[in-house]
Amino acid sequence: MPINADVARFVTCGAPAELPPGVVAEAKRAMVNAVGAALFARDDPTVAVLRDWARRRAGPHGRHALLWCQDRVLASDAALVNAAQMHVADFDDTHRPTYVHTSAPILAALIARTGDRRTSGAELIRAYALAVEAELLYAELLFPSHYLRGFHITATVGAIGAAVAAGLLAGLDAGQTTHAIGLALAGAAGLVEMLGTSANAYQVGNGAAAGLAAAELASSGLDSVATAFDGDRGYLHAASDADPATAGRAAATLGRRWRGLEISYKAIASETITQAPVEGVLALRGRLDPARRPRLAGIEVVGKPIVVDVVAQRARKFGDYPAEPMHARFDIRYCIAAAWVHGRWTPAELSPAALADERIRWVRDRVRIASHGRADGNDVLVRLEFDDGTTAEHFVAAFRGSAENPMSDDDLTAKLVGSAPDRASAARAQRTAGLLWRLETLPDVATLVAAMTAGGPDAA
Repeated sequence: MPINADVARFVTCGAPAELPPGVVAEAKRAMVNAVGAALFARDDPTVAVLRDWARRRAGPHGRHALLWCQDRVLASDAALVNAAQMHVADFDDTHRPTYVHTSAPILAALIARTGDRRTSGAELIRAYALAVEAELLYAELLFPSHYLRGFHITATVGAIGAAVAAGLLAGLDAGQTTHAIGLALAGAAGLVEMLGTSANAYQVGNGAAAGLAAAELASSGLDSVATAFDGDRGYLHAASDADPATAGRAAATLGRRWRGLEISYKAIASETITQAPVEGVLALRGRLDPARRPRLAGIEVVGKPIVVDVVAQRARKFGDYPAEPMHARFDIRYCIAAAWVHGRWTPAELSPAALADERIRWVRDRVRIASHGRADGNDVLVRLEFDDGTTAEHFVAAFRGSAENPMSDDDLTAKLVGSAPDRASAARAQRTAGLLWRLETLPDVATLVAAMTAGGPDAA
């Protein structure tokens, strides 16, 4: 059976009636983290452009909510803007085995879909959790060649996740869901080359909008082909080097292995490969005698081979030194240097003053990224080298927030509330967190949506 049909059958009628408690708990954790990432990016320039665009398109007809502001727009644009806002600061979650930022496309499509119907918290959790399983199954089948070819996997499989999520809330049957997945694949696009630009957030948002549209069109009777993914000329063949024969075996793991339990969250607003190096640099700096800091001669970071490739590719794309904040966020050597110089990683490290700081430039030029040779090794060694020939090292086996070293529920609540720019927004964020932690008890998520979508500067 084609994998699209297998996945559709699982999410519509094959999954257990009651999801495992851990899966439910992790779905809520992911939502708390995602809306926190969106609050953190509320005033991001990219978000401002997208929000204004969506507002103008809607005119007086908008009724679907945008996160942390009072605007109402068209459903598809709400999905696009909200997903982009969750992802733009790279503060959202990650499935490290596939580099997928799981929640943004799925949750954005769900929020948009709840504007059309009454939805209980339990329905929202189920749709979210099962969509994550589908999204990550496709990601595993495509990875790594899909990513290495240049496809932005969050945007591409995000369209599938969004379609599955929206389809579940719409009550699509297995056949309709098969068509929805195929239609989502027809619109699944995104390029790694866009990282470091506003287009990165846009393409993730576009995945959410494409998935939402796919579910709506399938509900209206538009069809696709069941072999859209693993057929002779299907997406798997076109967009990766993977063997289609693996698809059927992978589908058999649905409901046996829950991929949503493998999600990592972030303590700092930067991409996943930056988390451990910055954590290691800050740990070394914190325990070092301040008198030794001026004697720094170099920093070496040893991690998985793909990080070396990423650094080289970014250098070819952006030049010798980041010219703007978005470039800096995706420059691992800049992030390490700024953390060393300032002893922290905050939005201030992406300011024009920080980018012009000659101390950061000097350190960045002395950061080397090396490989330990293990493709699946997520551990990182950070080594400081001093002008007297001595060294200091810190080993990060699993960065804080990773699936192996998880944040607590309280940590995630603090991340959400701490992302608020003012007291009123913090109060609204605290209320949002409380509603999310008891989401399964809510008969209607309208209260939750109102809490996390009317938090603009003028809101009480």
